Amino acid sequence: MPDKMIALILYGNGAELGNFKFFADDLSTGLIGRKAFARTEITIKETLDRASVVDAIDKTPAGSLIKELHVFSHSIGGGLYVGYHEATAGMNRQAAAAAHPARSAKEKTGVITYEQALAAETGGVLSDHLMRPPLTTMRDRLRKKFATGATIKLWGCNSGVSGWVYSDAVDPEGRRYTADQNETATIYYWRALNTQNMPKPAIAQAIADYFNVPTYGAGSGSHIEVLHEGKWLTSTDYKKKTGRYAGEPQTLRLHPDAGDYNKFAPAAPMSAGRSAPRLVALLLAGLASVAVAGAAQAQSACPEPVYATRAAPAPPLHAAIAALDARRALKAITPEAIKTVDAAGDTPLLVALSTRRLLEPAGLGAPRAAAVKQETQAKASLARALIARGADAAQAGARGETPLIRLAQSDFPAAIESDLARLLLKRGAVVDARDTAGSTALIVAARRGKSGLAALLREAGADPSLVNCRGETGRP
Repeated sequence: MPDKMIALILYGNGAELGNFKFFADDLSTGLIGRKAFARTEITIKETLDRASVVDAIDKTPAGSLIKELHVFSHSIGGGLYVGYHEATAGMNRQAAAAAHPARSAKEKTGVITYEQALAAETGGVLSDHLMRPPLTTMRDRLRKKFATGATIKLWGCNSGVSGWVYSDAVDPEGRRYTADQNETATIYYWRALNTQNMPKPAIAQAIADYFNVPTYGAGSGSHIEVLHEGKWLTSTDYKKKTGRYAGEPQTLRLHPDAGDYNKFAPAAPMSAGRSAPRLVALLLAGLASVAVAGAAQAQSACPEPVYATRAAPAPPLHAAIAALDARRALKAITPEAIKTVDAAGDTPLLVALSTRRLLEPAGLGAPRAAAVKQETQAKASLARALIARGADAAQAGARGETPLIRLAQSDFPAAIESDLARLLLKRGAVVDARDTAGSTALIVAARRGKSGLAALLREAGADPSLVNCRGETGRP
């Protein structure tokens, strides 16, 4: 009996572009309408992290082969970010940044390595992931899930852009970014990915090579289009024509700002699936990264974070705070809810004191400064509301991070930061409480160059002589 041909439609977190499930459902309806597939031959799955993307493909039913794979995701040239603005992905990235707090590659301690940054990116499918274990060990098995003549389409922006260079924010407002390994920034995180696999292939090309399946990706940003009277209109033109905004009732798609989706053919296979010049480039990039990796590996044995999975959904209050949904969050605040912890061991107050937008890669989503400002203002208001309703200002998370330490790790504007610190101290925060790395809020503030917060903590009695696992103190 011949194999059943199926369409697999995966969708990540849409955030500013809306609910990607609407797009997936509309695509499914279109495939059925064109008689490309029957309803029983289409599978739609939400995939908010790399593991779930791989799992969805790997669990293609026996006797079926994927004829078309469609993925709705935010992306940049270097990777698909199905977990964009997703809480667990954000928690894991923040945990990695906290465990490796160096602000440039030239520092002697706290420098994150290429491998450590890749491990932390649970919400993304990066071209780098596809060329390393465990995905390299699964490649042959996953290729067998596709039918002869199959295609893959990456719906969204920039998946066809090659040569991506990652950068870190220089200022807490997200106005300027740097790719210079040695420039001091708010954190040294994304730049670690530039130490190997350079120049980065477009993620569309990397996926085509990995699955050995032609893949379509956008060479530009993308926008929402609405099907109206048999024609595709931009959402702006649809609003002008009809006087209403498009939503779930309308038929929607994502379309590149420039041109159409471009086809990327699989590269001619070699022993490692790459051309000789490509292998030379990778070797040179690897040699160039030895100094950075060596510095990080030489540091003392500080604990590595254990990354959470999406095995359980975030509690309602945590989810509302992460989504910056103040109305829903305020309704969800109860004496029981403020004590609840999520998969990462964080209380709602710790989530409210975590600014994660700045840690997402530049090039994704809304303009960075605007997104960062929106997050810091919304979360500061929610943190105050939680404290006012009885949230414990001293309760630590799974890694020992108290609200005061988390505040020092985050990127609130200085005035808001000082106000929140005073509020936490007034409500019982222990000024010299330590996390599992031995860091106090003062040590973190000193490390991150937060002179105002450091001075406030010293005035509150913080001991600048305490030492963490990296030998750092709270001295100026």
